[in-house]
Amino acid sequence: MSKLVINGGRPLCGVVCIQGAKNSVLPIMAAALLADGECVIENVPDISDLHSAVEILTALGAKTVLYKNRIVINSKYAAGYEIPDTLMRKMRSSIMFLGAILSVSKRAKVSFPGGCDIGNRPIDLHLSSLKKMNVEITDAYGYLDCSTSGLKGANITLSFPSVGATENIMLAAVKAEGETIINNAAKEPEIMDLQNFLNAMGGKVRGAGTGEIVISGVKKLHGADYRIIPDRIVASTYLCAVAATRGNALLKDVNKEHLSVVLSLLRDAGCKIDVYADSIKLTANDLEIGIETILDGEVIEMGRIAIEAKLFNDIVRKLPNSEIFIETTPDYNTIIRCEKSKFVIPSKSGEDFTELPQIEKEKSIELSQFSLKEIIRQTIFSISDNENNKLMTGELFEVKDGVLQVVSLDGHRISLRNLALKGNASNVSVVVPGKTLNDLSKIITGGVDDMVTVYFTDRHILFEFENTIVVSRLLEGEYFKIVQMLSMDHKIKVRVNNRELFDCIDRASILMRESDKKPIVVSIKNDNRMYLKVDTMMGSMNEEIEITKDGEEIIIGFNPRFLTDVLKVIDDEDIFIYMRDAKSPCIIRDDAGTYIYVVLPVNINAGAY
Repeated sequence: MSKLVINGGRPLCGVVCIQGAKNSVLPIMAAALLADGECVIENVPDISDLHSAVEILTALGAKTVLYKNRIVINSKYAAGYEIPDTLMRKMRSSIMFLGAILSVSKRAKVSFPGGCDIGNRPIDLHLSSLKKMNVEITDAYGYLDCSTSGLKGANITLSFPSVGATENIMLAAVKAEGETIINNAAKEPEIMDLQNFLNAMGGKVRGAGTGEIVISGVKKLHGADYRIIPDRIVASTYLCAVAATRGNALLKDVNKEHLSVVLSLLRDAGCKIDVYADSIKLTANDLEIGIETILDGEVIEMGRIAIEAKLFNDIVRKLPNSEIFIETTPDYNTIIRCEKSKFVIPSKSGEDFTELPQIEKEKSIELSQFSLKEIIRQTIFSISDNENNKLMTGELFEVKDGVLQVVSLDGHRISLRNLALKGNASNVSVVVPGKTLNDLSKIITGGVDDMVTVYFTDRHILFEFENTIVVSRLLEGEYFKIVQMLSMDHKIKVRVNNRELFDCIDRASILMRESDKKPIVVSIKNDNRMYLKVDTMMGSMNEEIEITKDGEEIIIGFNPRFLTDVLKVIDDEDIFIYMRDAKSPCIIRDDAGTYIYVVLPVNINAGAY
């Protein structure tokens, strides 16, 4: 059994090209059976159902060539009428081929479709409609044996607007004798896509997108070149996911007309979406941090609206899997309809949405996205989550003489990283909220050649890269003086392999739980060995590591997590540890001054952190 492991808590950001619609390509591939010639279908999605449909076409005698997002189908010699049971059960949409097969061969033998984990999908509307079109159907031993002396037009009223039944009738009716009228037809964009493809082959179909579709049968259909519409469900999923995580994304190859309802709902959900002539700007702002990105797109309707995000999410999440209709009243009430459900919720004019602050771009630095992401990773773990001391929940960004210094501390440890900057760099000293940096590190995806410009004011910091800006308030107050602690004299200097030390402490942590207040005890002897010991209610562990030592012997205790947090962000093979005594801070630093980490020891006798 396969599984998906999802590590959440990150804003979704990036550029996505939306694939062709799955719910369009499958009936259009079935429609290609009807052509007396070659059909070239562009923008096909790379999904398992498409490959299953290719197998069905091949079993029926059609020749198919699939290359990237294009499929070529030649059905000139496709005279087969039976779909093997194994293929029918691969996907529920396999029933879509029934009407097309009957049109070509006047007979069809298929089993009931499968491929759906949410339960059986009844096909009674498909079968009852085909019977009205002069098809005899026998259900024997799990197989449907269908035959006709010739398909004939009929007046068919569906008990509900089934998408699959509507499409199957259209496929059967396009070459049937006479006229077929489908009442209470499905109205989805995929129905319109099928109509457009059939008409591109020489069919006579009208009314798709309304409740009545009229098909005038023709004797012959020719091949056609056609491009599948973008998948509105995939696009909507990305939009909602990006909005829910306060991310930013560029969605390419979308049909904005098919997304009008979703865009309206996202505005209502608290996302600011400005629609211009050739772009869409999506902004998420919680008054502490704001994210704004520019999205390429088409104009649907000029306007701005905002709605409470959680309310929108809760409504949409529990609505039936069907078409949603949105209407906004002049007094900014938003009406949401889906099947028999109707919600009326208050919204606001987009003019009331809080804009991002305008930042004066005077003081700035420039560095690579990779470097910024790394320096955050190497320091963010030692900020505090205690809101009683706001400054500890942020990081010091200090630029002096062309060097960016980033510092974080939580009362138990200090992290410091230095990064030499290129070009002109303004001297500044600000404290950036840790929340901002966490979100920023999840958004940034560029490498060493992708730059980000950082602008500073007295109250705000702005990160600008690609088509995105992230602006955040700064934490007010003077940051802590740590110079004295960093320059402390030492009596012991140890050189040890980083990986060995990390692995040893990691193994020791097996015997520790969060509730334990037991330290890992480190003994450094004159025999050039480091001895590590853990003794908890779960058991004990002793291990030794070879080291190089200058200075005295020492026995000192540490919170093991505080050490491993440091070790895993240092890339050096060997590290240098400096100590004074069992009660003084331990310092880990390199000779070049690239990083300095300070870890406070634990009272071994008390055994508490």
